[in-house]
Amino acid sequence: RHCSRTGSLTFSFSLRKQFEQCFGEKLTIERIHQQQEPYEFLALFHPTFIINRGFRPSEPKLAIYPDINTRPRFYQIRNTMGIITLRCVEVDLDAKLLCSKLLYILAVPEFGENGVVYLWVGNMTDESDRNPADIISQSFKLYKSYDLVVINEGEEPNEFWEVIGGKQAYDSSAAFLDSSRLFRCSNETGFYGMKEKYLDFCQDDLIDEDVMMLDTGSKVFLWEGNNASYVEVALTQKLVLIYVEHQKNNPFWTHEKNHKNQTWSGTY
Repeated sequence: RHCSRTGSLTFSFSLRKQFEQCFGEKLTIERIHQQQEPYEFLALFHPTFIINRGFRPSEPKLAIYPDINTRPRFYQIRNTMGIITLRCVEVDLDAKLLCSKLLYILAVPEFGENGVVYLWVGNMTDESDRNPADIISQSFKLYKSYDLVVINEGEEPNEFWEVIGGKQAYDSSAAFLDSSRLFRCSNETGFYGMKEKYLDFCQDDLIDEDVMMLDTGSKVFLWEGNNASYVEVALTQKLVLIYVEHQKNNPFWTHEKNHKNQTWSGTY
């Protein structure tokens, strides 16, 4: 998601030719974006599909970020369309991102003699996610000697809260995980229409040329892309009012790009 174009260009102009020479016509190349991976790709890594932030440790970058290998890392474990879509994705060190229906891993390299890995288990966690979470937690010990500590929600030690910026209010209902729906509103074919995205969506599915509508079950957000046409915006604003009228207790919110909202961000 945050990679530069250098890696893609290197593959296109150098490595691709080498692969074509080795495999010939049997070679199939498919470009995959983060959190839009097909099932066959996810299955190769299941259940330890871990996505880290950052970069490859090179001398120039280590000079700029000397703490890259020693700073704490916070991960969210979540599946959206069954156990095969389970991902462990690094997120900000922020207690507000906790959710009672999810599992989290906090890796602290410099803690005591060995460092510590906390596995945080929410009160509403699905049992089917617990075993993969245990395996993922153990995988952190392959590269460094960590002590593993399992924490149930409500039993967190002070050290846990200190690392993620202090105890704060977070989502303890997690209703949006069961009822979130994302719709793309566009007239790219010459006819205006609304089409629902599949459940395994992320913020990369938001398209600047269109208008997107997100129903979290308790709120309806209207996201207007910077390059969306006036026609798309006007028609969607009328359509969303009709949509809300047919829902129960769903207030309507207009969400501007780059504007942070906890309910909106948490859905992704």
